[in-house]
Amino acid sequence: MISRSRAEALFLRGLKANWQKGNRGPVVIAGSVLADEEGAVLGAFAAIEREYPRALLVLAPRKPEQFDNAAGIISESGRKLLRRRDLELGGVCNGAISEPVHVFLLDSLGELAGLYRLADAVFVGGSLVAGGGHNILEPAAFGKVPIYGPSMENFREMSGKFSGGGRRDPGEEFRGSGCRLGGLAPGTGACDANGNSRTGVGGAEIAARLSAFWSTSSE
Repeated sequence: MISRSRAEALFLRGLKANWQKGNRGPVVIAGSVLADEEGAVLGAFAAIEREYPRALLVLAPRKPEQFDNAAGIISESGRKLLRRRDLELGGVCNGAISEPVHVFLLDSLGELAGLYRLADAVFVGGSLVAGGGHNILEPAAFGKVPIYGPSMENFREMSGKFSGGGRRDPGEEFRGSGCRLGGLAPGTGACDANGNSRTGVGGAEIAARLSAFWSTSSE
């Protein structure tokens, strides 16, 4: 019997191979999403889908009690849903994340941090509602500068360091060490020195589209 860490590594490898085979992208991961944030995430993702029909959203609710409700919200949006619980731990079953799937619901615990390495853009939840934010160092560990909303009271110092001195314009395009509702870090992770995804998708452009949606919808 293989260890859990080995099984998770095989799972991530299987996901990556599956997404590459299906030419899926950009991959947007929304992690630690709180209740009442799902609609905003799906709304912003719709702006990405219009430009990139093969985009994939990975939505990871913060708490297990949100899993079923999040699945319902996704289904009601008219998108094809695949739940993590329907995949084997050690791999992807039968090419399951294929073209018809729009959203992969990560209804599991302990797997989100590893998945960040596969993202083209990362949103960290608990920040679009009065949740105080969540840990933004997990995506940063894989070279992904997080996109987050205005509610970061619990991580004020940490988010201040990422915001390059406290930028306030949520729609401002990322061109530094990071910004609130910003983009990916040039030269790190999935981005090249110009802030473009090495898979051909512009990480900064994706982040700007997400930022623009949330900025407009909050007015």
